[in-house]
Amino acid sequence: MEVVAEGDVRINQGNKKARGEKAVFMNSQDKIILTGNPRVWEGDNLIKGEKITLFLAEDRGVVEGNKNTRVNATIHIEKDEGEKRH
Repeated sequence: MEVVAEGDVRINQGNKKARGEKAVFMNSQDKIILTGNPRVWEGDNLIKGEKITLFLAEDRGVVEGNKNTRVNATIHIEKDEGEKRH
């Protein structure tokens, strides 16, 4: 079964969130394909591209860009509490 949602689509799963203008849920393949300014957050980390495919059973995603839309990632790295600042 395939389910298509259009508009301001929002997906929430714990601290993971995703948004896009269109989402196609492919139940038989256990994946969601986001298009239309798709974005995925995990905590403060953000990744954007032309198309994002979320593989739900594998807890992973694939982000694709094209010549007009590059993949863009903002990753916040937490420092160890024991690490000294200079």
